[in-house]
Amino acid sequence: MVMRMTGHNGFSPCRMCNILGVQIPNSKNPVYYVPLDRSQHPTVAEFESAIAVYDAAKLPLRTEEAMLRQAREVRDARNKTEKDQLSTAYGIKGVSVFSYLKSISFPLSFPYDFMHLIWENLIPNLVLFWTGEFKGLDEGEGDYRLQPKVWQAIGAATAAAGSTIPSVFGARPPNPVNGRSSYTADTWSFWTLYLGPMLLRRHFRRQRYYTHFIKLVRLLHMCLQFEITTEEIQDVRDGFIRWVKDYEKLYQSCWTNYEMLIDKNARYPKRPVILEPCIFFGQLQHIFLIRLMPSLALGLTEKTTLILAAIRTCTDARMKSENNIYYYSREGRLELVDMKCVPCLVGRVKDGREWAIIDRSSGAVRPIFVNKDD
Repeated sequence: MVMRMTGHNGFSPCRMCNILGVQIPNSKNPVYYVPLDRSQHPTVAEFESAIAVYDAAKLPLRTEEAMLRQAREVRDARNKTEKDQLSTAYGIKGVSVFSYLKSISFPLSFPYDFMHLIWENLIPNLVLFWTGEFKGLDEGEGDYRLQPKVWQAIGAATAAAGSTIPSVFGARPPNPVNGRSSYTADTWSFWTLYLGPMLLRRHFRRQRYYTHFIKLVRLLHMCLQFEITTEEIQDVRDGFIRWVKDYEKLYQSCWTNYEMLIDKNARYPKRPVILEPCIFFGQLQHIFLIRLMPSLALGLTEKTTLILAAIRTCTDARMKSENNIYYYSREGRLELVDMKCVPCLVGRVKDGREWAIIDRSSGAVRPIFVNKDD
C-alpha cells in the first residue's frame, strides 16, 4: 500500500523484479500466474519479446529510476482507461509519498510482504492443490491429491491437537476441512511449521511431495529466525530457487526424483563414537520449591533455593524425519531434574500410534518475562 504497488496476482506482481504473469489459456480464470518456464504458453509465440524461461537466479530486477518514472506515467495518465492500462503493465498504482524522502530507496527499502505471499497465498493454495479444490484444476499427470478420507482425518487431528498444545503457542487451530474460512495468517503459519510436517507424513501417494513440502518448512523456519547468518541467507536464496523449480516439475508434469539418506560411516564400524548433547522430552507433572539453610554437611554457606521439576519421561523419543521431528509411543519413569534443565514447553500431536512433539525452541521464537505486578 505505501509503495503504491498492485497485488501479487497481477500482471506485474513482483515488487523486486520485472517478471510478468500469464493467464491460463482458454479459461475464465482472470488471475495471473508467474511460472519460470512458460515456453509452452501461447503468449511466448504471440510476442517475440516474451521470455520463454526465467532464470530464478538472474531475474530482471526493478530499479528505482524506472519505478519512479513508471509511477509518474500512471499519475499523469490522460484518463482512467489509460491509467488502468499503465498500472496493470507496470504493477504500480501511482507515486508513493515515500518517494519524496531521499533516505528511501525503491524497492530496496521495503521488505517482502511475507504474510500475503506465504501464509495467505502459497500455503492455502498448496492445500487446495492437495485437496483437489484449486480453481477447478485436476492433478493432470501428477499424483499429489490426498484422498478425501485422508484429508478429513488430518483435519480432525488438527482440531484435536489443540488439547495437547500449550495455549501460549497460539489460538486453538480449527479443523481445516470445515473451518478453513476462519484460518488467519497466524493459523496457517502454525499449521505449516508445526502440524503439517507431522500430519502429512505417510499420507501422500508419492513421498516426493512430502519431501518437497518439508524443504519449504525448513526454509520458512530460517526466514522467521530473529538472527540469520550470511551463510543462511545464501542457503535461503538457493533453497527457494531449487524449491520453485522442483515445484514446477512436481505439480505440472510427471517427474520423478529419488532422495536417500546415507550414513558415511556405515562401512567403518571401527571408527570412534562421537558423543553429542542429547535432547529429552517428557510430561512436566510437578514443580518443587526447596529452601535449604546453611549447612556444613551440604557445603552451603548461605541460604539456597532449589527448584526441581518432576518429569514423566518419554522412553523411546526419537527423530524419524528430515524435519527433526521427535516421536514417542511410550512413557517411562518419573525423574527429578533441576528446573534450569527445562528450556521450554512443547506440544504434542497424535499421529497414528505415536505422538509427535511440537518443539518451538528455535531461532524464530524468543521467551519474554511479563511482570504481572506492573
